[in-house]
Amino acid sequence: MADRVDDIPGIWRSTDEGETWQLLAQHPAGYYTTVQVVTGDMNILGRVYVGFNGHSFVYGDVDGR
Repeated sequence: MADRVDDIPGIWRSTDEGETWQLLAQHPAGYYTTVQVVTGDMNILGRVYVGFNGHSFVYGDVDGR
């Protein structure tokens, strides 16, 4: 989700149906624009990738690695 949690703008994700949120990246950070794609890694349990409109990507893992 590209939005605010506790008034902090960022790319956030929840692994417990919105009970808690993990910050993947601050947004906007000067180069993150429109979220273009969100996908999970089929080889690494809990990893998610968020791709932006021509401006890189961020990823996060369930345990914060």
